[in-house]
Amino acid sequence: MVWERSRLNWQYDAAIQHYRQALDTIEGLRAGFGDQASKTTFMQNKLFVYDELIELLRSRHEKNPGKGYDRDSLEIFARQQGRLFLEEMGQSGARNFAGLPEQVKTQETELEHRLDALQETLAKERSQPQPDRPRLQTLETELSQAVAAFQTLKVELQAQHPGYYALKYPQPAQLTEL
Repeated sequence: MVWERSRLNWQYDAAIQHYRQALDTIEGLRAGFGDQASKTTFMQNKLFVYDELIELLRSRHEKNPGKGYDRDSLEIFARQQGRLFLEEMGQSGARNFAGLPEQVKTQETELEHRLDALQETLAKERSQPQPDRPRLQTLETELSQAVAAFQTLKVELQAQHPGYYALKYPQPAQLTEL
């Protein structure tokens, strides 16, 4: 009986870890899309993962109230709400009312389009029966450079246009902040 309970707890813990990894992967993939329409479409059928993890954590809290599952559940809920908010803000055109200078809007748009194009080209090349290895390496290098440029732009946006950055790239609240 004790062994069964221990095994069951291990399975729940493993499931929680897998859900967390799934969320990290989903959010990482979502971030790779440059245009908002692609991000929104991508997320439409993935929000259930947040709900399932929240429910799993809630059920674990009922059985083990002192283990912090309630806190984890609240943080995942805040993360989900942040994603939903981000999708809504992206659809509303945050750039247009955040006072972002035109050249910064253009730079961000160009980088987003470049990332999209590189990811699409890379995916097509990888799906070939016999991918061209040198071309793959070139595309992967270009993608890495574009991602680095986009990250640099985000750091600049956060420093120089914090209002816009908060709208476009909101961060989920941690329990201590809540």
